[in-house]
Amino acid sequence: MGLLCTKALNRELFRETFGTKQDEEFALYNTVPMQHVHDWNNGRSEGPDPNKLQFDMTANHRSPWNTVVIEHLTKLLEQKSNEAEYLPERPKTYFKAMVVEKFKRCQRIWKKSRPVTDSHGFLELSSQLEKRMNEAKALQMKSSRQATRRRSVSPNHPGLIVCSFVTEMDEANSNCRLYGEVQGHRRPSNLEVALEVGGDVGSRRDELR
Repeated sequence: MGLLCTKALNRELFRETFGTKQDEEFALYNTVPMQHVHDWNNGRSEGPDPNKLQFDMTANHRSPWNTVVIEHLTKLLEQKSNEAEYLPERPKTYFKAMVVEKFKRCQRIWKKSRPVTDSHGFLELSSQLEKRMNEAKALQMKSSRQATRRRSVSPNHPGLIVCSFVTEMDEANSNCRLYGEVQGHRRPSNLEVALEVGGDVGSRRDELR
């Protein structure tokens, strides 16, 4: 419960700091100007502004610039957690690790949205970039659907909870393999589970022994 609540606070922090509602919006994120980072590294300008934090998306989380930004975000996340009195106390490293993981995810999205060169050395057009991003998103959504985790209660055994089922379709012979995890008070010899095959939901009785 505490982990889920802290993750929610971290998402809220990133929304407030960077003005993004979803991580995918980092595809259009404006990274801090490289000249600004270069000047700061050489002592010719101020570092990250606590009131207007910007990541350097071209560098990893250990870079001097991003280290300062992450430190600011870690403090803000700690403050949010402390204000939520129902959350347990956590060490600073816990909050920092959460911020770093969030940064890595957003950076991956940002990098994937950068124009790439084709086999002839030409930079892809905006229309080609958009098409590539849409295809990648569609593929990701398809993979997510194929690995949908379903949670239900067995109608024949109300005391049993059936959870975390994932189906994998073998199109060559139309066989469907079922992977699952069963939790509950007891385990019956037969269990009704629903399998989604080709968009149709059917019922199949599997022997679990």
